[in-house]
Amino acid sequence: MAIDSRGRVYVADGQTASVIVLSPSLAYDRMIGKRGEGPGEFQNVWSLQILPDDSLLVYDATVDRITVFAPGDSSHAAYTQDFRTTGISFSNMQRLPGRGDYVGRTSRAYYADGRNEDSLRVDVLRHLSWNDEVAMADSLFSFPSNEALVRRRGNSRGQAVSVAGHPFGRRSFTDVLDGDRVVYATSLALEITVVNVRDRIQKAFEYDTAPLPVTRQELRAAERRLRNFAGVLREGAPYTWPPITGMFVDNNERIWVGIRKIDRAILEWAAFDSTGEHWASVRLPSGFRPYAIRDDRIIGAGRDDLGVPYIQIYRLDSAAMNTIQLRPTDADGLVK
Repeated sequence: MAIDSRGRVYVADGQTASVIVLSPSLAYDRMIGKRGEGPGEFQNVWSLQILPDDSLLVYDATVDRITVFAPGDSSHAAYTQDFRTTGISFSNMQRLPGRGDYVGRTSRAYYADGRNEDSLRVDVLRHLSWNDEVAMADSLFSFPSNEALVRRRGNSRGQAVSVAGHPFGRRSFTDVLDGDRVVYATSLALEITVVNVRDRIQKAFEYDTAPLPVTRQELRAAERRLRNFAGVLREGAPYTWPPITGMFVDNNERIWVGIRKIDRAILEWAAFDSTGEHWASVRLPSGFRPYAIRDDRIIGAGRDDLGVPYIQIYRLDSAAMNTIQLRPTDADGLVK
């Protein structure tokens, strides 16, 4: 999901392999693309990015290709870039603003026979540039992969593996900060690392967070949602919630971090500059997941009481911000 400078919202639709465009009031506008492998067509719309000129970048993970659509109301592809020549499959791809380069994230596959499972799984952030029209994919930074529930089984026909996201497991987040830098965060701590494409890595800032144990009710609810993995999930209990729920960068280069609170009904979303200076915090419902913030608009999605998905926009109110202070004495907040 993404939002451009005119307030239009772009939503990846997995069912139709297309991008749905909504007006600033969230009314249906049009659809971009369709299922296929030709220009402007997609197999799997994996991620969206609004470029500085309001062009829309769409990454198709199935065919390792980005398609860029010109700003305005055009639904015709301006150009495409194929990454299959690198020989590497990427789970995410973003363009560095103001440059023709990209950063991509690679992950290791799971195998039924359990090969390569004897060590910590890591993802790799790669810098992609072109030399005489040949794509170069240099490794920038390695970090722990998202934790998963893995279930292997065998029968007379062979072995099989099933994988699901771990509801209480570690996650890693990356987002582009500017033309030269990428931000990395882990769900295990409020700790921000900035990676420069010129191979410089620095820890930008960190804050302490309060641990929150997973309750029996929360564990049982997760077991019901993941019935096929309930046994695997129980084996690892008891759990502690990762304190960080997400991270992304807004159009003003502020780093937003989602922080769990003792009150399970809300999340704190705190904004920092790249030096760690706290700019603002807002409280949002825990069932609402923000995907992007542009100026004073927060765009995200959630599910209602009946499980029906919805898209919603919150407007940042300056009077409501900075109400959550970072005080060393606040056990439920952050400690510098």
